[in-house]
Amino acid sequence: KIVSFLRDPIERYISHFFHLKRSRIRSLGLQHQLHSRLPIWGHLCLTPYHNVMSRSLKPLPLKRFDFIGFHNTFRDDVFTLASVMHWPEATLAAWDSHANGHANVNKEFPQSARKISKVTLTLIRLANTDDAEVYTQALVLRGSSVCAEPEMVSNDTRRDKS
Repeated sequence: KIVSFLRDPIERYISHFFHLKRSRIRSLGLQHQLHSRLPIWGHLCLTPYHNVMSRSLKPLPLKRFDFIGFHNTFRDDVFTLASVMHWPEATLAAWDSHANGHANVNKEFPQSARKISKVTLTLIRLANTDDAEVYTQALVLRGSSVCAEPEMVSNDTRRDKS
């Protein structure tokens, strides 16, 4: 099965930037340590961080995915995926009991500390237009095809049932 979870490209970029900032004290390579010291507008000059989703998904069209989930509906999508994959309820219940909605929260840079100007947000959007296109396509697919309901997946004859 081919499965992916996507995140709004602007949120992903900003989150990645703050992850680098937080990680600079850890043992990162010199390049990452230098990148972590840049302000977000300086980070925009670093093209390896642009369009990460579209570059990683490029070899495979979204229509070939068996399931696409989204960061903003992660918990619900995990339960939908579990139904699609026929995961045992005990496994899912154990995951849910340990899952913390804020497990991946960057406490060093909380939302209140993430003030980003409108100009910088516009530049981030421009630097990630391919990702925005992929994300929009995935949202459209979510409303139809294999991403919408588990019942539709089980009736889809394109996939083997392994």
